[in-house]
Amino acid sequence: MVTFIVVLSVAILYMGITTWGLKTKFTIAEREGVRYHHVNGTHKLLEYGTFCFFIIMIILSKGQNVMDWILVYLIFLYAIRTFMEWKYEREQQRFLLSLNIFMACLLYLTLASVSILIY
Repeated sequence: MVTFIVVLSVAILYMGITTWGLKTKFTIAEREGVRYHHVNGTHKLLEYGTFCFFIIMIILSKGQNVMDWILVYLIFLYAIRTFMEWKYEREQQRFLLSLNIFMACLLYLTLASVSILIY
């Protein structure tokens, strides 16, 4: 359990520091509101479809390894967001923040895999 907390803390610390650095360096403005604003209808459809797919997969797996499914969902979600923001809103450079979260999820997955192999 301690390993889980340490690995998660490293990923969250990485995400916080690099997000702040990216916002400062590239002067990326905050979006209005709390909810995420999709780029277009295709983007919204892809995200909702991905969400439904992973909910079905969690149900079919009978709730086993839910944390693994959530992590894989987050990786797919931020891969879609990064691509759609890069493709359609490149000049705003918001895709860098989505790419940063995508990389944090991959970092967490890598650190968790290595810590499992070590212990």
